[in-house]
Amino acid sequence: MARDAVWQLKQYLRSLNPQDRNTEIRQQRAAFVDEIIDTLFSYVAGVQNREDWQGWSMKEECQLSRAQQLWLDPWRMKDDKDFQFEREGGDWKKEIALDFGVWLNHQLKTEEMKFSEVERREWSTASLFKRRLREFEQEFKEDFA
Repeated sequence: MARDAVWQLKQYLRSLNPQDRNTEIRQQRAAFVDEIIDTLFSYVAGVQNREDWQGWSMKEECQLSRAQQLWLDPWRMKDDKDFQFEREGGDWKKEIALDFGVWLNHQLKTEEMKFSEVERREWSTASLFKRRLREFEQEFKEDFA
């Protein structure tokens, strides 16, 4: 779903000269990343908001990491107290942010462009990503209560 926004970001980054560094470039790059984050969270909303799907991540064929299960299958807390304890602990959020940064670095990688831990950390700590994660959690807590 984010393919177009990732492609646009990649094309933008390719168009820059390596020595180019200014506020306008950082703002434009951040705008592309924000669009990717918005797309991701729109998709996640569709997955999370299906109470009738609760527990789908417990199925044997689910190959998601534990953090991804905790994020995407919040209604599972109704029937799985260990899952609820882990989810409410919140440590999984750091792993989700890390996964996003790793994924975006991988998506942007080309022969001429390589991204490092610096960029991964920037994508993972994007203020919009953190804010959306908090908003989603707050909204879910209100729905779950």
